[in-house]
Amino acid sequence: MAETISTAATAPPIANPGAAAPKVTVRQLHKVYGPRAAAHVALAGIDLTVRQGEFLVLLGPSGCGKTTLLRCIAGLEQPDLGEIEIDGDPVFAAKRRLYVPPEKRHLSMVFQSYALWPHMRVANNIAYPLRNRGIAASLIAERVNNVLRLVGLEALAKNYPGELSGGQQQRVALARAIVGEPGLILFDEPLSNLDARVRDHLRVQLLALQKSLAFAALYVTHDQAEAMALADRVVVMNQGNIAQIGTPTELYHRPNSRFVAAFLGNPNEIEGSVIGIEGPYHRVRTRIGDVFATGDRATLQTGTAVTILFRPEQCGLVAEERAGPNRFAARLVRSQFLGGSVEQVVEAGGYSLIVRTTSGWANEPGARLWLVIPPDHVFAFAGGAAT
Repeated sequence: MAETISTAATAPPIANPGAAAPKVTVRQLHKVYGPRAAAHVALAGIDLTVRQGEFLVLLGPSGCGKTTLLRCIAGLEQPDLGEIEIDGDPVFAAKRRLYVPPEKRHLSMVFQSYALWPHMRVANNIAYPLRNRGIAASLIAERVNNVLRLVGLEALAKNYPGELSGGQQQRVALARAIVGEPGLILFDEPLSNLDARVRDHLRVQLLALQKSLAFAALYVTHDQAEAMALADRVVVMNQGNIAQIGTPTELYHRPNSRFVAAFLGNPNEIEGSVIGIEGPYHRVRTRIGDVFATGDRATLQTGTAVTILFRPEQCGLVAEERAGPNRFAARLVRSQFLGGSVEQVVEAGGYSLIVRTTSGWANEPGARLWLVIPPDHVFAFAGGAAT
């Protein structure tokens, strides 16, 4: 039986993080690495607010600036320009030459590498930050016992980290982060070293614990599924900038740029040109036929070269031709059984396109089918296909 984290609340959860006061405020944060001639702009004027009790996820590809932003808030990196406030108190202000060190920012951090003391038992690892603050031994023992119960590790209190599994070690790191009852915990890809089953299990437990204790969480990941599962809001970053902020549903169904649409869900891409606007949709001429797509009417006019994107799980295949928009002749190239779904590669108009369904395994390579793409799930953006 899998071990579980107790969700017995020690603080009332925040029912509506959107209405909560700011926990962290970042204004025009800049960070540049390297000499001017070969400078790398890690952060290019970031404005961001983390609300009380909110689970905010920083998502993006490697090198986008998400970890740098996290480390600047933690005080582990010093920005070049801008301001950072925690609970309304400034901890960094470039113009005032103000820099508050990490140990005085009243936050906790959970690292990818666990960062446990190998020579200390589990209970002592968890107690370490309390001892550094000079808290009485009796209160330390009480708090350590409480968090051991919360993370389901009471029986392992006397073990050393080397005697634990990766998932258990990460729960010790989490217990150490919450034992001081911080209002803010920063997470730097904490689950990326774990296997898929343990990662999924801990993800559920972490979210339950965060909602139970109502601390603000700022979480860095490059895993799209992890971001969608955990976040109240997701911040998609690209090249030191914020590309879009929104709930997982908003980002998935209403991406504001080709980058966001392409990064979330690994969509199919087809090039074309707008030939008109019909009702709520743009009509795009492509090699597979005329595609009806959603797009920005202010920028996508007739004649505009565009790329249309649609996700594999938001289209389908049928055996017979039927009337309706966005139905295109296709030939099945191959099918791959993935357990909970079937991934089918089809050829249409010279494009190799992926369709992910919960059925269709009976189709044989070479089968003539019809690709169906609901217009509301097709996004059109100006420009050619991404490379």
